[in-house]
Order: sequence, then C-alpha cells, then structure tokens
Amino acid sequence: MLSTPLSIGSRPDIVLQHRERFLLLTLFLLLASEVFGGALRYLLSNASMTWMIYLPKILTAFFVFGMFVFDIYHGVLRRSLVLFLSIVCFLSIVGILFTNNISQVGFGFFVILPLLLGVVSVPALAKFSNRLLPYVIALWAAAAIGVIYDFYSELPWSGASYQIGDQELIVSRQWRTQEFDRIAGFSRASFAVADQLLIFATITIILSRDRLIPVVIWLMTGPLITLTTTKKTLLAYALLTLLAPMLSHWTSISFKIALRTLTPWFVVVTGMVLPLSTLFVNYSLDINSDIGVLLLNSFEDRLINTWPDTFKLLFEHGNAIFGRGIGGIGMAQFYFEPEIFSPADNFYLYIYFTSGLLCLPFLAFFARSLATLDIQHSSCAQLVWFLGVNALILGWASNDIEDVLISVSLGFAIGFLLHKKQYRESLIAFCGMPSGSIRSKLRSWRHHSQ
Repeated sequence: MLSTPLSIGSRPDIVLQHRERFLLLTLFLLLASEVFGGALRYLLSNASMTWMIYLPKILTAFFVFGMFVFDIYHGVLRRSLVLFLSIVCFLSIVGILFTNNISQVGFGFFVILPLLLGVVSVPALAKFSNRLLPYVIALWAAAAIGVIYDFYSELPWSGASYQIGDQELIVSRQWRTQEFDRIAGFSRASFAVADQLLIFATITIILSRDRLIPVVIWLMTGPLITLTTTKKTLLAYALLTLLAPMLSHWTSISFKIALRTLTPWFVVVTGMVLPLSTLFVNYSLDINSDIGVLLLNSFEDRLINTWPDTFKLLFEHGNAIFGRGIGGIGMAQFYFEPEIFSPADNFYLYIYFTSGLLCLPFLAFFARSLATLDIQHSSCAQLVWFLGVNALILGWASNDIEDVLISVSLGFAIGFLLHKKQYRESLIAFCGMPSGSIRSKLRSWRHHSQ
C-alpha cells in the first residue's frame, strides 16, 4: 500500500506471501490483457464472454481496495495514506459537484486503478528480484510479434467492434496517417503497443545482466515503434537513447549530476508550457509537405483544437482553481458526457483538469524526487528515473493515466519515490548495482563478437 512497511531482508530467495503472489499475478494478467487487448476482445466477444475482458481490472480493483481495508483495519495510517485518501475524497466531491453524476466519478476512479496498483506493487516487486525479467521480455516479444504480424497481414480484430448494452465499443482501432496504416498488433491501438514496446525494452535494458539480449531488444524497438507511426513514443525512444550514454561512465560526474537533475524539470516545464501557450498564441503551422503532415499533423491538431477546447471546457464546466474532479475528463466523460468529451492528450493538462492547482505540488515533488535519485549506484533508482522521465515525455502528447502500462510504471515510480529510504535495503536484492548503460552494453557486445 502507499504506506505498507517493507520489513524484509535483502535475500533474493525470500518467499513471497500469498497476497504478494496474488498482486504479481494480477499485475501480469493486467499487462498481458493490454498487450493482447485487441485479440482478446475479438475472441471473447465472439464467444459471448465479453465480461472476461474486464476480469484483470476487476482483480485490480479487488486488490487495491483490499489493501486499503487491510491497512486501515491494522491501523497502518501513515501520513502518505491519510493524505492520499483525503485528496481522493476531495476530488471525488469536486467531481460530483461538476458532473452531478456519482457513477461518472466512480468510473473515473476505476480508470486510475492501474496507477494505484503500480504504487502498491513496489514491495512485492522488490522481493521478486530479477525473476521478473523473463515475463517482461515475453510481453515485449508478444508486442513485437504482433506489430510484425500486423504489418504483413490483415488482422480480423482491426476495426471490429462489440456491444455492451447500448454502447458500441471498438475492439482495435483501425486508422491511417497519410497512406500509412497505424499498426496495433495484438493490442487495441497503435499508440498502446508503441508504449508497451518502449517501456518493456527500458526495463530490460536497465535490469538485465545479459550483454546481448537487451541490446537486440533496444535496437529492434525503434523500428517497431516506427511501424506504428506513433511520433511521441518515437521521440521518447530517441531521447532516452541519447540520455543513456550521457549518463554513463564516459561523462564527468558534474555533467551527469547536472543532466540527471535538470532533465525531469525541463520535461515537466515543457509539458506544462505546450498546452498553456495555446491560451496566448493562435497557432497555425501551415504544413504543406507530405513528411510535415506525417510528423506534425496530430501535434498541430492538439495546438489548434484539442488543448484550447479542453481549457474552454474547464472554464465553462469546471473551475480553474479546483479543476473538475475525478471523472471530469477522459474516458469517464466519454461514456457519461459525450457531448463535451475531451481526451486532453496531455498528461499535465489532464491532471490539472482533474485536480486543479493541486497538480503543481505533485509535479514539483515528482520532478524533485527524480532529480535527486542516485542513479549511478542503484539500477533500481536508474529504472525509476528512466520510467519516470519516459512517462513525463510521453505526457507531452498523451494523458498517461488512461494508458494502463504507462499508468502502472508511473505508479511504480511514485511508490518508490514516496518511500525510497524505506525500500533501499530490500531493493538491492531487486535491482542491485547498475548493469550498465546502452552504450557500455553495445561496446561489450562488439568486443565479444570480435
């Protein structure tokens, strides 16, 4: 839980408790259901077993609420838990006031459950050690195979839909950018599988002790993301590839400290300024070339339409100070207020819309905590730093919270940062010393090949 003490040693063979096994099973089923989201929905809807699509999220809800009840029943009421519950209650009240629909607020809370699962999973992940890597690599391989298969074949679930009550839902989104198909593989959307490839590859390249497999996975991830035509994920991949060698051993200590410290702040400020600038500037990029349309068309749409319209929605149907509360934007709004729906398409705008000015201290805490991580002496701190920075970069053009894998990785980073001193000893068993940067692994691979 947000406040569950981690009272275990650093032995890598320590036995998992039953609830920790259940948590890890739930986490794996949730992530696997996202990787195979399109295929599963297609098969289960055709078999009239649509309810099974939501089983992993139902298990997530059961576990998260169960952990809350367990902590409260046993009197584990630390400040972080009390603060979190207080904020959730306040934002729920705000959501009810502005949406006038308690079901919409409940759905909004359901959306953030993967984030909470990521937060509560830190102790169990610490005890499970690097035995997680085969599962991560398997999920990456499944996502990669799906993209390659979709590139050469027409998948039956692409563009299909299924019915729940009066609502028609898309199995897997079928769309194009210029003449290019936006490949989704086994997943539900091209941007979802692109994020899966990047996050699973990031975990592998940082935690794996092997010198060959992580490099192959990382080098394959870039072209695979390119096939999905997901520009924001490709940008994040390029930036992480540049950051990794600059944070490795061949740069000076002062440079590494400056880069580690300034990067989270730069990414956060950029993510806030992008949508905020639309209040003061009327953008018109005048894109004429085909390559310009391919690369910048969706970004131009955000600057001209999505972000200004979201601010207009907030000012007309919410409050600039308190936001609009839980369920006031995104998928909950899509189902309950479709006439004024906005996806936000920006993490910073999404959380501002949800929590108002309360988002500012959270962003300051998150950026500051990432900036002060000792990533040179702990690969777990390294992993948290890269996952956190990756989520912040992806948040420039997506809301993060409603993408399950980004939300889980963001939750894991938050959980670690909230109690990094408390977890420090036990996480040595989970991560140990850094396993080397991308650059050092490439150098070792070339030497081995010779």
